[in-house]
Amino acid sequence: MVWTVGVGLAASLAGCCSMVKSCVHSVLILHQPQSQTVLTNAAATFSVYALVGPPFTTSGLSYQWQFNSTLLDGNNNWANVAGETSSSITIKNVKISNVGFYRVLVSGSDTVASDPASLKRWKPISAALAMEADL
Repeated sequence: MVWTVGVGLAASLAGCCSMVKSCVHSVLILHQPQSQTVLTNAAATFSVYALVGPPFTTSGLSYQWQFNSTLLDGNNNWANVAGETSSSITIKNVKISNVGFYRVLVSGSDTVASDPASLKRWKPISAALAMEADL
């Protein structure tokens, strides 16, 4: 079972499960990665906050970030991002090759994929036009 809930609801679920003799252990994603647009060569950070329970805890969770350059036309070609196994990922010096969608697989008693978050790159047309826009 997959839950995406608010923090208050997670506390309520913990209370409810303590009253039930058996409760399914599940990964709950409380905070999904958020889409963002950054300037060329800037950094972008995506993060997720998840719990497994009951009892609800971050202990025992593992993470694997994935990248997909496009989700158009049913493209479901997610590729693991090598070495990115924490609750957040930072893409430094964003280039065109980094533009696309990011998600994270969170594993505990089961494995849950986060919602995809887009990374877009914004490149000013020219310094002269950017200065004119500020006038």
